[in-house]
Amino acid sequence: MKLRIHPGAQVSGTLVLPYSDPDEPDRFSSIHSNPNSIYTDQPAAVLNPYGKGKATYIAVEFEGSDLYLDLLGNLLRHLYNEFTFEATLPPSVEISAFRQDDRNRLLINCVNFQEQLPNIPVEGITIKVRLGGCSYSPKRKR
Repeated sequence: MKLRIHPGAQVSGTLVLPYSDPDEPDRFSSIHSNPNSIYTDQPAAVLNPYGKGKATYIAVEFEGSDLYLDLLGNLLRHLYNEFTFEATLPPSVEISAFRQDDRNRLLINCVNFQEQLPNIPVEGITIKVRLGGCSYSPKRKR
């Protein structure tokens, strides 16, 4: 599938294919080497204006593997420098944020859901929020 780029869209990255030629059995690549690559001009990461915000399309399934979490976080911080949301917590804790404009607040939820019961309390969670150039310190509420 080839992406169509709409006016106003910004290409943030292009597709790079691994090198592999069956006619050259002496040349190969593996995960342990720095393989030759085939660079293309085909967009693989695109930032689009959408209403009052932005939408990003990335031609990789980030959600399928923990290997890409740092890459995804860095990409989002780079693309959306007016908003950052970072948290240090164990994998068993799910975090979400909801903006409530009518109450002039950002509501942050942390849910500790471990497979084995009873759940063990989680300590030392840190959350950093930067929105519109201002930094916020969440207040704990149960």
